Parts: sequence; C-alpha cells; structure tokens
Amino acid sequence: MAISGYDPVAYFTDGGPVIGSEAFSAEWHGAEWWFATEENRTAFLSAPDSFAPQFGGFAVEGVANGNRFAGNPEVFKILESRLYLSRSPKSQSLWLRNPDGYIREAEAAWAESCPALAPDKAGPGVSEAVIPYC
Repeated sequence: MAISGYDPVAYFTDGGPVIGSEAFSAEWHGAEWWFATEENRTAFLSAPDSFAPQFGGFAVEGVANGNRFAGNPEVFKILESRLYLSRSPKSQSLWLRNPDGYIREAEAAWAESCPALAPDKAGPGVSEAVIPYC
C-alpha cells in the first residue's frame, strides 16, 4: 500500500496527513492508494501526478544523496504544489535549508536511477509500505 495508507490528496485539501480507507482505494503505478473520501479518490485519479509524493515516496534527502530511504508520511512538505516526504523531522530540517539544491540533486539522481528501480533493489529502510514509481 502506497505511503502507508495515507491519503495523498488530503495533504493538499486538509493541510496534512490523513489516513485513508480501503473502501476508497485505487491502483496506480502498481500500488494500492487509499483515500479518506470518494472525492479525494476521484481527484487523484484525474491527476495522480499532482498528488502523489515526489520520488516514489522516498525521502527527498535520501534520493538527493543517492539513497532510497522510506519517506515518513507524517513528515512532509509541500513546495510549489508538490508533495515531498522526509525520513525524519531532523533530516527534513537539513534539506529545507537548501530546498532548491536538494530537489535539483534528487531530480537528477531519480532520473538516472528510476528506470532500473525495483522494490527488491531498494536501499535500507524501504518497506513494502513505500512502492516506488517513476
């Protein structure tokens, strides 16, 4: 289940993490996504790239440094209408000192590694709760 069952749309509509429900689920990029409401499910399905966390839900600071650490759905930041997950509040505070730099580095690393990324090749800290997608 993607991002541990949290509703990706709720970050934008409710301003933070909200646990979804299997009753409002959908599949996208090989992962099951849960939503708090049917409206959120519909919104996601109409524009999933607008709501899904960047870098497959991996922690932005890890991706920027060539690692694939599971993003914590409760440690997030929305920048320029994009959802970014972090591993911990401490690591988030570090990358937020230079968000443009970290995001640029993460985007370059992601573009290079994403085509070959498979769950069995993911780095330390990755659980089945984080399903990578490109």
